Amino acid sequence: MKKTMRFLSIAALALVGAVMTGCSSDDNIIETPQQPAISESIVKLTISLDGGASTRALDIDIANKTSDKTFAENDQIVVFYEDASGVNRRVESQSLGAGDIRPGGKKADFTIDFGAYPPKNSGALRIVYPYAMATWVFLDGDPIDDEHTIEFSKFYSSQAGTENGLQNLDLCIFDGEFTASGDVPTSITLENQFAILALTLKDKDGNTEITSSIDNVTISDGTYIYTSNIYDDTDVIYVAIHPVTTATSLLISAQDKNFSYYGKAVPTSRKYEAGTINHLTLRMNPAVDLSTLQGDYEAQNGDVLTGMLDGENQPYKISIADGATVTIADVIIGSWQKGSNWAGINCPGNATIFLLGYSQISAGFDNDGKNNYPGIYIAPSKKLTIKGDGSLDSRSSYINAHGAGIGGGYQINCGDIDIQAKSVEAYGGEGAAGIGSGYKATCGNITISSNYDFSNVKGVGGQNAAGIGSGDGDSSSSSCGNITINGGNYAYIEGEGGENAAGIGSGRNGSCGNITINEGVYDVTAKKGTNATNSIGAGVGGSCGTITIADGVNVGRQ
Repeated sequence: MKKTMRFLSIAALALVGAVMTGCSSDDNIIETPQQPAISESIVKLTISLDGGASTRALDIDIANKTSDKTFAENDQIVVFYEDASGVNRRVESQSLGAGDIRPGGKKADFTIDFGAYPPKNSGALRIVYPYAMATWVFLDGDPIDDEHTIEFSKFYSSQAGTENGLQNLDLCIFDGEFTASGDVPTSITLENQFAILALTLKDKDGNTEITSSIDNVTISDGTYIYTSNIYDDTDVIYVAIHPVTTATSLLISAQDKNFSYYGKAVPTSRKYEAGTINHLTLRMNPAVDLSTLQGDYEAQNGDVLTGMLDGENQPYKISIADGATVTIADVIIGSWQKGSNWAGINCPGNATIFLLGYSQISAGFDNDGKNNYPGIYIAPSKKLTIKGDGSLDSRSSYINAHGAGIGGGYQINCGDIDIQAKSVEAYGGEGAAGIGSGYKATCGNITISSNYDFSNVKGVGGQNAAGIGSGDGDSSSSSCGNITINGGNYAYIEGEGGENAAGIGSGRNGSCGNITINEGVYDVTAKKGTNATNSIGAGVGGSCGTITIADGVNVGRQ
């Protein structure tokens, strides 16, 4: 997308833009060879324009593989720039009037008033289109980067799944600088930032189309997660995503209006370029209903697990295949009979768990009636990643518990734990951390981060164990690696230690690596146990590495 701007006066800019039609391929990937996407931009402009998103016209014709955009009254652009004094500022263009739009709607004249803050010679310039995707709050002096100029929260969690809904999400950006004399560059190329998925969903056999029955869709590319809540009837579900420039598997989960779940792992043979419409027709696999299992089950990549596994009547072991990403949606695993000596969910290899709805996980009992395993177990030298906007309650058990909520168990070592989900609570049994190692056991690195607004992660340790960190070392040792806490918008992180243990850090006679709480975390609460000295750090008789807390982080030590 190319854009051209002319400097009209020190205080005002008139911007002229032209839109051109682009096209992309329409691919069907059901049991057919993958056809390459045509990497042409959906929209090309000669100036950076912002569409007042609710009024800008966007027509997508999947059958003819075309899209068309025209300008409408009230369209705007947003400019972030460095002024003559070196301060970064935000300014909006004036809204388009009917007389500003050229015949055919392909061109329009935009006006920007810099007021008392003209641009700096060779100063930084970013133009964001449409207006709805630019941040509303930009404090003078904020850096001109994605975090401070783009309203990505709409992109990840507020998509409507319809053609009209895309009008709020068609993000285009220009990054450059003013000329040496402070003028606007005579030629500006505005780059489309998103690719569009156009999904047609069918049942497992491919005989019945189910698209119109779908209530919500969640898509993960391994880095980003996109959620669409579909309130209007649609024959095609549209989802805007970041471009995928290397072959990456997409994990797609869907729920219909009857609350039934579906899942699909889309093959890794495809890329999704910016400015393209990618039409995928997919056979969706129905969720695995745990209540119907008649034996142990190993979940495969793309599986969706749902329902209740009653361990008293179904003493079956649930595992996740090495390298698989599995969705758990409204799952209950627990109420075990003796002889079920395993975790609620077992991960012998690297695994990713994606959360939808609300799930409760607890481990089984051995022949002595004790619960030595965690709610969710990750093997040593392996990594467990938990993502998604659902909620999880994971624990060793409600009675006779000796394992961690997430991590290891009674003298059972575990690997790395990476929690990126919106809501997770983990409760350790006696001598075991809520998130981390069990009694007299080791754990790898623990990382907690979330990009979700108002996310909450809580770890509660058992007696002599940290809430987040290592368990009880007793007369020997229990340890974990580094603990890193990263932030998100209003992310609440809490670690509550048991007797003699830190809230975040090590348990009694235990150890942990470095503890780092990075900038961006909204609130961290660390509650030490009775007789413990440190809320963050070492438990009684224990040790930890360097503690680093970024300036501005609200840390409560109790």
